Amino acid sequence: MREIVGTGETIHFIVEADDVTSAEVLNWQQDYLDRALSSYPQIMSGESLAMFVSGATGGVIPPQPQIDAILEGTPPLYLSQFLADDRMMTKMSFNVDYMSLEETLNLLQAMREEARTPAGVSFSPVGSVAVGANIVDAVVGSRLNLNLICLGAVCVVLVLVYRRFGSILFTILPVGAVIAWSSLDMYLIGIPLNPLTAILGVLIVRLFARLSPHM
Repeated sequence: MREIVGTGETIHFIVEADDVTSAEVLNWQQDYLDRALSSYPQIMSGESLAMFVSGATGGVIPPQPQIDAILEGTPPLYLSQFLADDRMMTKMSFNVDYMSLEETLNLLQAMREEARTPAGVSFSPVGSVAVGANIVDAVVGSRLNLNLICLGAVCVVLVLVYRRFGSILFTILPVGAVIAWSSLDMYLIGIPLNPLTAILGVLIVRLFARLSPHM
């Protein structure tokens, strides 16, 4: 639906350090935001504490005393959108075009690899978009194992119940072929992987297990 109406989504990163308001960390944030906008065409805009501070000083990160003065003069309710009370954590946000979860995962991984954070600074993706992308990665990575385990479990149960290994094997093989064909069809049509399509093989096995007693 988002692809049809042309809307995107927002991905968030948490920056952690002993003091994320230091000039070193803010300069890194500003530099990284500029690099991300120029390196990844999927990113439409970004937002960070560094952007807020530099916006008050003509686009540059000022010396530390001026940084402290800007932050102290900012209403706490507004500042809390970017900065934790102990000044050890801040948020960076990026508005991106619509992408599949698999493409989002690739973007998150690339952004982390290219972050080049200063010593003592961590940079981690957070939020529902990051969680969804990581779930897809976990499910897709184990998709083959899930299908094999489900097929094996159904085969064992049918052998124990009906004790006709030959006929059961010829019943299981077409199910494996259907799983392979469905994966090939999705690849050829261009259907992206998501939590539902990633477990399609398991759903096929479940349908077979329900109908197998009637075969």
